[in-house]
Amino acid sequence: MPFDVVVVGAGPAGATAALCAARKGLRTLVIEATHPEAERFGATLPPEITPILRELGLWDAFSRVPRIEAPGIVSCWGSAAPVEIDFLGNPYGCGWHVDRVAFDRMLADAARDAGAQMEFGWRLRGCECVDSSEWHLTVAGRRGPLTISCATLVDASGRNGLPGATALDRETEDLLVATVLHIDALASHIRDVHTYIESAPEGWWYSAPSPTGLITAMFFGDPSSYVVEGVALADQLATCPLTKKRIGAGRIVSRAVVNVPSSLAKRIAAPGFVAVGDSAATCDPIAGRGVFKAIRNGMAAAATMGIGAEVSAVLNQYVDRIKAEFESYSRERVQLYASEGRWPGTRFWTSRNVIGAKI
Repeated sequence: MPFDVVVVGAGPAGATAALCAARKGLRTLVIEATHPEAERFGATLPPEITPILRELGLWDAFSRVPRIEAPGIVSCWGSAAPVEIDFLGNPYGCGWHVDRVAFDRMLADAARDAGAQMEFGWRLRGCECVDSSEWHLTVAGRRGPLTISCATLVDASGRNGLPGATALDRETEDLLVATVLHIDALASHIRDVHTYIESAPEGWWYSAPSPTGLITAMFFGDPSSYVVEGVALADQLATCPLTKKRIGAGRIVSRAVVNVPSSLAKRIAAPGFVAVGDSAATCDPIAGRGVFKAIRNGMAAAATMGIGAEVSAVLNQYVDRIKAEFESYSRERVQLYASEGRWPGTRFWTSRNVIGAKI
């Protein structure tokens, strides 16, 4: 049976787009290459997530997701003196540290309950747009290859894009590589549930507690340094007292390295196609809006589906919104990096301490 919508990717952007499409009565399929319990990164949500989840009717479901209140951010950036940004005055209350696997499962379950067909372990192998109203997709399912057709293809596959995508398909602002650590820390070191951000000679640290009882710590550095010299995390901790106290005595439970570029897709939407989440635009994690942005994009993308003659105008509005948000983020990113002047001469900061720099 042909589908009205096929969503490639079941992360927050894809699951939200599928949820909203299914609620509109569109026959919706979601294919996701990974297992539902696969490790996911980025588990701190800003206060602005609250009205979005309420609008989607998911607040009760969210209350059952393992979570810890996130009262604010403590940063050492541009100075060794910690600066706290608390959420006490935020009209939406606190932020949240969540179990990211459970959070993504909540969104996928909501999409399924709305009528979307969710298929994990299915990988897109190829796609062809026959005309503006039909796509033919080749999918590797659990029992072998499948051919699927749909009217609208939603690319929620992440920063790597659909099969055949290359770096030339994106405008890249910056390149970062993140070393992700899950750490079993002593209880005395995790009583402070703030998010910490600290700059170091060759990058910066993020750390936050998790409802799983572990600390998530990420060191963001320059890919060229990582490839040529590697990253001596102990050296990068030496000048970061907050992070060192939080994770220094802990035991590393798991470790991963992921690329986290800042980039904008050259094709964001067209009749019968829309990119959402990281597939549309990826932002530096310093912005702290990854999941929030993904969910909001998913909602906006669903508004472009199944509206007939109005589709061109709505697609153009969606594209303009994604581009405007990325341009605003880009300006803020270069200003933020330029504000840290304590590490002159190091590879990471030399390339980022100039207003307007693109790496």
